[in-house]
Amino acid sequence: MPRSLADYQVQFRFALLDLSQTSEEAIRSEPILRGVLRLLKYGRSPRLRTELREILELLRTAAPIGGVEIWLRVIGVYVMAVNDSIERDELNHILKSVFPTQIETNSLADRLLNEGREEGREEGRGEGLGKGKLTGRIQTLQELLGDEITPDSQLESRELDELEALLMALRERWDQSKQ
Repeated sequence: MPRSLADYQVQFRFALLDLSQTSEEAIRSEPILRGVLRLLKYGRSPRLRTELREILELLRTAAPIGGVEIWLRVIGVYVMAVNDSIERDELNHILKSVFPTQIETNSLADRLLNEGREEGREEGRGEGLGKGKLTGRIQTLQELLGDEITPDSQLESRELDELEALLMALRERWDQSKQ
């Protein structure tokens, strides 16, 4: 280009923030923005597994009431679209661990759990619960507590007394979570 036209040439400039090269200390700002920047930084990385819980905690504490559902949907779609190392069940487990379902006292779910607890006590004193019933109750409590659900095959391979002990431990955790 002739020098006489140099002043008229379009000059594009843009600021590039390479999050992959940005330290955690440099990502300090309002919590939601910090969470979004960290999600972008680790979105395509296997390290997202360890960072996602913390990112969701930022969202949980900072998002306005009613806005959390939208953020969760956006984050879920983004993670599924860009990350190839997190499976759906793992993502659900992480989400449930940060945003557990709260069951209201005397709600239908609470009454059913209490009925199941009483039935379990009565049957346990008698001839014991079948492995299938124990497995179902264990998995229900694991889901309500936000734990990873143990597959049927792993539970059924355990002894009856091991299953009963696991169920009791989960029931105690459930009772403590309601206090």
